[in-house]
Amino acid sequence: MLTQLIAKRFRVHVLSSAALLVLTGLASAATITTFSVPNASRGTVPESLNDRGQAVGYWTDGNNMVHGFVRSPGGAFTTFDAPNAGTGPGQGTYAYSINNAGEIAGYSIDSTGQLYGLLRGRTGAIILFEASSDTGSGHGTAGLDINDAGEVGGYYKDDNSAYHGFVRSPNGAIATFDAPGAGTSYDLGTQPVAGSGLNSSGALAGVTYNQHAVPVGFFRALDGTIAEFEVPGAVLAPAGGTLPWGFNALGDIVGVYTDSDYAVQGFLRSADGTYTNINVPGFFDTVPYAINASGAICGRYEGSGVLFHGFVRSASGVYTEFDAPGVKTDADSGTYPVSINAYGETAGFYSDAATGVYQGFVRTP
Repeated sequence: MLTQLIAKRFRVHVLSSAALLVLTGLASAATITTFSVPNASRGTVPESLNDRGQAVGYWTDGNNMVHGFVRSPGGAFTTFDAPNAGTGPGQGTYAYSINNAGEIAGYSIDSTGQLYGLLRGRTGAIILFEASSDTGSGHGTAGLDINDAGEVGGYYKDDNSAYHGFVRSPNGAIATFDAPGAGTSYDLGTQPVAGSGLNSSGALAGVTYNQHAVPVGFFRALDGTIAEFEVPGAVLAPAGGTLPWGFNALGDIVGVYTDSDYAVQGFLRSADGTYTNINVPGFFDTVPYAINASGAICGRYEGSGVLFHGFVRSASGVYTEFDAPGVKTDADSGTYPVSINAYGETAGFYSDAATGVYQGFVRTP
């Protein structure tokens, strides 16, 4: 179940260890601390890391119920469940984003399969909210991002199974929106970036699937103006297009696009609209997932045997490649960094060789 959930994104006791990383053949003094939420027999998946070093995400128990967690910089866990969380497989509480005040955005899935937006305050109080009145299994509201102002971004899925974006203000007011070319049928529409899509200025980035199911990037300014964009050279086909994954406070966006040879390429779209290819030299399928305000990027790339490795790219273009210790080395396994904070600390998950499930990690440079 958890493996399927992670695949959709690309659309136990506490473990602790450290590893030397590789920088184009040179040793690095960075360390990787691995961890698993207690009782997370089916996996632990961090989604966001704030500047205080708090990691947030979700874990799955032996019954395949999902729960939220926060991990302190010292390694202490706080787990939580939304009051309406269902207890069946795939149901429960999903935490996706944490701001520097410790507020968390996510969503819950109830016993009917419906989604509700979730905001967890610093004291642990949970507010559930809805961006629309659409109901039913797989429909409803998903909080994906929270900025330091307490604004929450995400999507809701309507009765036609189309996606629409929203921003919720700290006072509870919700503004919904659609990118100009958004499709209106099954699995089409507007989806903000998960984990880091809403920046401190109130701007938001994401992807819209048009009526031809082609993914196109979008940027929503503070005043609500929406501009779509395509990486130059991206093939405009359902299996191609432009797919943003990360967004920073300056308005820089990272993600992937599919070129005319149907190869996946990483990209950086700077706030001024210029593009830079982001590809680990000599390897395939580079996927940048997040970018901090200094321009450092983290993500994963495909090595030999369809094994995925983590990387960090400095603002000057230097790539550091790494693997989590104890990672499984089978095909379609590997290391997945998904969040990078202002200090260059990176959080993510990896396929554990001992258990076969996902475990969390924090990499400290």
